[in-house]
Amino acid sequence: WAKAAALRAGLMLRNEVVRPDDTETCDAWLHRMGQTLEMRSAFWEPLIWAVLNEDPLVASAAMLVAVLDRAFMSTRDASRLGVPKRPLSRLYVDHACEFLRRKGATLEFGAAVREIRMSAGRAVGVRLKDGRTLDADNLISAIPPHALLAVLPEHATQHWAFVDVQRLRTSPIINLWALVDRPLFEGPFVGLVGSPLHWVFDRDQIDPNPRSEGHLLSVTISGARSYVEDSPSALEGLLESELRKYFPQRAFELRKFRVVKERRATISHAAGTYHRRPETKSPVPGLLLAGDWTRTGLPATIESAVKSGHDAAAVILDHHA
Repeated sequence: WAKAAALRAGLMLRNEVVRPDDTETCDAWLHRMGQTLEMRSAFWEPLIWAVLNEDPLVASAAMLVAVLDRAFMSTRDASRLGVPKRPLSRLYVDHACEFLRRKGATLEFGAAVREIRMSAGRAVGVRLKDGRTLDADNLISAIPPHALLAVLPEHATQHWAFVDVQRLRTSPIINLWALVDRPLFEGPFVGLVGSPLHWVFDRDQIDPNPRSEGHLLSVTISGARSYVEDSPSALEGLLESELRKYFPQRAFELRKFRVVKERRATISHAAGTYHRRPETKSPVPGLLLAGDWTRTGLPATIESAVKSGHDAAAVILDHHA
């Protein structure tokens, strides 16, 4: 029965039954597709927490289906899982900076923008924290929603598109880092079904770097609203109890522990909120919007961020063609 229910969901993705829109929650969609509790707990719910960073009870089914379309309904390579052995900044940022410099671009880091400058209703540049001003024919903003609203002139934030941006909510992620005296499982990572700790990564198997003092684990709690206000000691207790529950055969010692809370890790993908995400062309002439949270048709992921950058660049290139 569970396999038949999963097949039914697959047929839906082939457009053989009604697809969800943004007002339908993942929970309602899974119920409509006849997904069993077994399939939900073992496959669907871990996937939803991972790709939407939101509770299946409120997350948009349309956003989930957008991911499924790309991952499972296109090429075989699209559904391959990869675990990076290097920090994402080294994978993406360093090479991108090298490419831009080769093309003659000037890059500045730590030069915080304090204001987007306007003239005759058009964005014409930025004022930096150190007082300098930079002029530009076009601006592309790739900063998060709250940061964008802080640098826009007040009159611009009254436009309905930016009022919608103000209505976007965020969803936190908590990462727990633990040093234990021995490995707990085989392979680079495991998902814990039915646990508030969604994923456990064995960093020593991903990026071998022998540590004389122990074995490093990183643990992810997605959509962590219920835990984001908890103290480090409470989260340490949660981690230890869950690891002992799921790996009872490994009598480990927890030697070190650290908490990293990202309170505004992503926007919330609650059902009915996609229309609040802004288009690439902002209401302010000369200002284009990018970032994973803009209206790309995808949830706030790296793929969405990349697509938003391509979309913004295409607007400028088409304008100057």
